[in-house]
Order: sequence, then C-alpha cells, then structure tokens
Amino acid sequence: MKTFDTYLEEWEKNAKKDAYWSVLSSPHYETTPWDKEKFFQAGKHEIQLLQQYVADSKLPIPFHGKALDFGCGTGRLTQALGSFFQEVCGVDISAQMISSAQEALPEDYQNIKFIHNPSPNLKLFKDNSFDFVYSNIVLQHIANNHQMQYIKDFARITKPGGWIIIQLPAERIYRSALGKLKGAIVNVLPYRFKKKLLVLLGNRSRALREFDSEMNTCPESRIKRLAKDNRLEIHHIAYTNSCEPDFCGNLIFRTYSEASCIPGYLSPMYFLRKY
Repeated sequence: MKTFDTYLEEWEKNAKKDAYWSVLSSPHYETTPWDKEKFFQAGKHEIQLLQQYVADSKLPIPFHGKALDFGCGTGRLTQALGSFFQEVCGVDISAQMISSAQEALPEDYQNIKFIHNPSPNLKLFKDNSFDFVYSNIVLQHIANNHQMQYIKDFARITKPGGWIIIQLPAERIYRSALGKLKGAIVNVLPYRFKKKLLVLLGNRSRALREFDSEMNTCPESRIKRLAKDNRLEIHHIAYTNSCEPDFCGNLIFRTYSEASCIPGYLSPMYFLRKY
C-alpha cells in the first residue's frame, strides 16, 4: 500500500507535468493541451448539470452558504461553485495545484480561497464549518483508508442539515469472466510496474505520457455503514459517468439498472445529509 507521502509526490509531479490534464482528461490531448477557457467552462457545465439533476429529482439541496471543493486541483469546480455560494474553499494536497488555481482565479471572485493541505485528514477545518461539500473524480485516486478518513472529516466539518455530495466507484464491471480474470491480475501489479510493462510491450510513448494516478473502488455497503456511524443520511444515490475515459465534466446520471450493464466502473454519487 502506498504511503500518503507517495501520493503527495505523485500529484506534485502530475501538476508540474500538466496541471489541467492531470485533473481532467482532454479528448484532444494527443494534439492539443487544454484550452484554459474551455477547461473552466467544463467546470461550470458540470455544476449546471448537477443542479439540473438536483432540481429534476426534487432533492432539497440549497446552493448557498459556505461550500468546500475537496481535491480542487486548479479550481475548475471551485470557480463554478463560487457563482452560487457566498463563500467557497478549494483544498488540495498539491502545492503546485493550489498555486495554479490561485493564478487562474479571476479578480472578481473575492468569495473564493484556496488552501494547501498536505495531510491525510481535514483537521485544519473546525467542526460544523460548511453547508455543502462536493467532490467528484478525487476520492477514487486514493487508498480506502484515506477515503474513509476524509469522508469522516466531511461529516465532522459539515453543519447539521448540510449536504455532502461525493462520487466514489463501487466496483469494476467486466464484459466477460476472462476480462474479470485479467483485471484481477493487473490490479495486483504495482502502478510503477505497469508503466514498465507498457515499455516492454513496445508502448513506450503511452507509458511516458501516463500520469501517476490509480483507481480505487469502495463497496456501497461500506459507505452506508460509514454514513450511519457519522450521523449522515444517504438521501439519494445516482450512478454517473465520472470514471469513463471521455469524462470532461459532462455529467450523466443513470439508474443502477442502466449503469450496471455498462462495462467499466460502477460509479455512484452519494447525496448525504447530516442530521
């Protein structure tokens, strides 16, 4: 299992290599890196789709007060949330990401601040500090023990009656039994070894292009137990396309029956309310 310091090192390296692309895969990365304006527009589009889903599903989630964007990266979603909340805080483990986020922040967003937090917890925030916590395509990249600790901290720092919306893949869905066996074998290989294997197989360019990240699932049953133990009500669960290779902020919400038929990662988004 990786140490937390390893995650810190990897994400600093990713941020220096290409902060925008390591946060959100660009469909045209082979020829053109992210255009800054389109990158932040993708964040606005994601929050608009989230709000539309909340309204269509008649979920009683107010988009106002103080919000936390966990794993903010370069501030793609932080800026988008800043258009609705009176105060927004973006937090990330990478100093380089936070620096990039601050550089990209327009001067008129006086209600947004970014905080570097190179720690496996959120002790820097007081209890009952936020009305709203949002995190998408973040928790999946860290080990289960860190996932659980951060979610416990989300519960602690959220005000009673406040909302937490988090995405975290539950399992891998394979096309066949053979595919499942291959996946199991690959999953036990250390990430760095996988990159060396790509080189040996003649795909050196892909190996060098790969950013250091990993995909970690967490069963829904574990999230439900954690929620119950931390005064969180799971008000709703939707299944998203957040783990799909072409995800660019174009959030798609599906039912379980729809999502469970698609090979890849089953990616629940949990709508949690603190009581």
